[in-house]
Amino acid sequence: MKRINIKTKLIFFSSILMAVVAVVLSWYFLTSASNLLHNELEKKGIEVVHNLSYTTREGILTKNLFKELNPLIEATMCDKDIAYVAVVDKDGSVLAHSKPEETGKVYKDDLTKRAFLSKKPAYLKETQGIITIGAVVEIGEKGTTPLEMTQEMEQEEKGPIGVILIGVSLKNLHLKMNNILKVSLPITAWLIIIGLVFAFVFSTRLTNPIKSLMNISHLITSGNLDTRFKMVIPRCWKIEKCEKKNCPAYEKSDIPCWYIAETMCRGEVQGTYAKKIGDCQKCEVYKGYVGDELQQLGESFNVMTIALKEARSGLEEKISIATEDLKKTNIELKEKNYEIEAVNKELEAFTYSASHDLKEPLRGIQSFSQFILEDYADKLDDTGRDYLKRLSASANRMKSLIDDLLALSRISRVKNPVTCVDSKKLVKEVLKQIKPIIEEKNAKVEIDDELPFIYCDEVKIKQVFHNLILNAIKYNVQKSPNIEIGIEERLVDGISQSVFFVKDNGIGIEEKYFEEIFGIFKRLHQGNEYGGGTGAGLAIVKRVIIDHGGQIWVQSTHGQGSTFYFSLPGGKEEVRGER
Repeated sequence: MKRINIKTKLIFFSSILMAVVAVVLSWYFLTSASNLLHNELEKKGIEVVHNLSYTTREGILTKNLFKELNPLIEATMCDKDIAYVAVVDKDGSVLAHSKPEETGKVYKDDLTKRAFLSKKPAYLKETQGIITIGAVVEIGEKGTTPLEMTQEMEQEEKGPIGVILIGVSLKNLHLKMNNILKVSLPITAWLIIIGLVFAFVFSTRLTNPIKSLMNISHLITSGNLDTRFKMVIPRCWKIEKCEKKNCPAYEKSDIPCWYIAETMCRGEVQGTYAKKIGDCQKCEVYKGYVGDELQQLGESFNVMTIALKEARSGLEEKISIATEDLKKTNIELKEKNYEIEAVNKELEAFTYSASHDLKEPLRGIQSFSQFILEDYADKLDDTGRDYLKRLSASANRMKSLIDDLLALSRISRVKNPVTCVDSKKLVKEVLKQIKPIIEEKNAKVEIDDELPFIYCDEVKIKQVFHNLILNAIKYNVQKSPNIEIGIEERLVDGISQSVFFVKDNGIGIEEKYFEEIFGIFKRLHQGNEYGGGTGAGLAIVKRVIIDHGGQIWVQSTHGQGSTFYFSLPGGKEEVRGER
C-alpha cells in the first residue's frame, strides 16, 4: 500500500473542512432567509386578518345582505401572497369567500372552532404551501355604528359574531428561495475553491519546513554535518536599514546565538556559535527573531548539527589516537605471538627429546631386569627376585607417567578439526574398544537413545568418554558394575544447557576431593589399588572439556557411586538427528 505524505493529508482534510464549513454556512444562510421570509408572510397575514376583523363587522351583522363583504374580499385578494379569504358567521355559515362556490357552506371543522376560541389573530396551520390564519370578529363594549348599536340592543350579551379565515400562499416565498439558492450556489462553490487554494497554500507552507527538516535529518544520518536549516525570517544584517529599534541583535557581539554567530553587522563580526540549544532559548536575540515552533525546531537542528560536528571532530581525534594505540598493541601482540610460537616449538622439541631420552634408560632398566629374572632367577633368593620385579614395575610406571604427561601436553597444542559428531555412535565405538574389560568385569552399560549430534573434536571427546567409562568400571567393587551414559537439561552459569553424564554404582568420592581428583597425577588410593594408574585420566578429561568451552563436575556419595557431568556448548547448538 502506497504511503500518503503529510502534505496530501493536510490538503485533503483542510479541503474537506473548508467544504463542510462552506456548505454549513450556505445551509444556515438559506434556512435563516427562509425562516425570515416565512415570518414576514405570517406577520403580513395577521395584519390583514386584524384589519378585516374590524371592516367586516357590518357585513357579518347584516349577513352580507347588501354584499358589502365582497368588495373587501376582492381588495384583499389583490395581494399576490393571499390565497383565499373567508368570512364565517358565528353559526359557521360562510357569508363570503374568495371562491364563490364556497359561499353558503357551513364550516364545523376544528380549524374554524380554533379561530372562534382565539382572542387575537393567530396562526392556525400550514398545509400544501398555504398558511391559514384566523381572527374572531367581536362587537366592542360600545358600538361605533348605528347598526352595531342596534345589534347590541338585540343581543343579550356581548361576544363573537363571526370569524375571518385567510390563506397566505408560500409560492412567492419558494420563488424567492430559488432565486437566493441560485445566487448562493456559486458563492458556495467559490468559497470551496478559495478553501482549496487556502488549504494548498497552508499545507505547503507548513510541510515545506517539515520536509526540509526530514531531508536534513537524512543528510545528518548519512554523516553530512555541514547541512543547515534555511532561515525563514530575515536577520538584521539582511535588512537594508539596520537600526536599533528593529534589530534585537544591534551591537550585541558578545551574545552566543545562532542568529548572529560569526556574521557581519555594521562592519563588525557579531556573536559566537551557541554550543547548547538551551543557550539559544535564553538569548534575547533568539527571542526577538524566533518564529513558530517549526522555525525553532529548525534552529535547534542547526545548533545540534554544530554540536555533533564538534563532538565528531573530538571523537575522530580520540579514535585516531586509539587506532594508533591499537596498531602498536597489535604489533606487540604479534611479536609476543611469534615469541610464544617459538617457545612452544622449543618446548615441543624439548618435550619430545626429553621423553625420548627418559624412555631410553627406562627401557634399558626394564630389559636388563627381565634378563636377570629369566637368566639368573635360580641364583637369586626371593628378596632379590622381588627387588627386580619392583624395579621393572617402577620402570613401567615411569614410562606410563611420561606417556600421560606427553598426552596432556598435546591436548592444547594439537588442534583437530571440529565436526558434527553422532555422540551415540561415538560412545558405542568406545565401548567396542574396551569390550574385553567390560566382559571381564561383567559390567552393564546403558546408553540414552536421545544422545545428540554435537560439534566437537571427535578424537578428544572419544578420549573423554574412554577415560570416564574406564574409571566407572575400574573404581567399582560390585559383582556387576552398572554404568549409565545419557544427557539431561541443567543450568550451567544460569543458562539451561544439555549436559552429558556418566553415572556408576562404584565406590564413590568424598565431597572434599571433588576438585582435587581433576589435578594432574592425583590419586586417592595406593598405586596398586583398583588396577593402579598414573592419576592423569581426569586431568586430561578436564583439559579437553575446557578447550571445548565447557565445564565438568562430579556429584557423588561415598560408597554409593558417582556421576560425572560435562557440558559442550562449543558456541554452537546441538543437533538431534535420525539414527
